[in-house]
Amino acid sequence: MTTRILAAALALAPFSAAAQSLPLDRVLPGLNPCAGLSAQQWGVPVGLDVLEEASLDALDLQLRGQEAAVSLSGRLACRTGADALVPGNAAAALQASAQMSLADCSVRGLDLRLGPFGGSYAPVLEAMAPELRRLLEAQALDAFGRACRDLRGY
Repeated sequence: MTTRILAAALALAPFSAAAQSLPLDRVLPGLNPCAGLSAQQWGVPVGLDVLEEASLDALDLQLRGQEAAVSLSGRLACRTGADALVPGNAAAALQASAQMSLADCSVRGLDLRLGPFGGSYAPVLEAMAPELRRLLEAQALDAFGRACRDLRGY
């Protein structure tokens, strides 16, 4: 049970466990929060759609009866593709917390914050922060729901 909740916690912000150097693709196969991120910079389209790095710096998971509370902090870095006109990258720190009822699989109080931003395209990623936040929140809600339903057997 704890393993599945931990997997869902990792999905809250799709990060690998940095302390164990566990690659992201082993934690959550196929997950790329950078996919589809693009914006205009100096009138040129910039796609920061390649995952460069994901790390989990701290994770706190508490189980009390039918309630689970998770908080974490980490870092996400995205970069341009190999064919980019002007290659570059951007990164953001991430802090997140959520509560989940194991009784009905509802997630309450999901709070996700991005920043500060860094990298050569930091202003671009900062401009895309609302979109990235929505993507990460949707992935987190989906992962928590799947983990809870697996625990409950439906």
